[in-house]
Amino acid sequence: MQTSDMVILIIGSEYGSAASGETKDEFTEYISITRNEFRTAIEAGIPVFAMIDKKVMAEYGIYEENIEKIEKNGLEIKFKMVKVWSV
Repeated sequence: MQTSDMVILIIGSEYGSAASGETKDEFTEYISITRNEFRTAIEAGIPVFAMIDKKVMAEYGIYEENIEKIEKNGLEIKFKMVKVWSV
């Protein structure tokens, strides 16, 4: 990643597999391979071009509209298209 000229990040509906040294556990947040590569690119100053699936973007809008209620009341939203593995 560190020798790349640019990165194309494709954001779909599933969180990726656990990166090296991370454990995928339903109760613990973990860093995915993709998230780790993205972080490496940002830290190295490599330009990142992100493409977001329109279904994911629509559901993110629902999340943004309700974030305060979610955080204050500990509510959980189930999304139709996006699979959330950890909060």
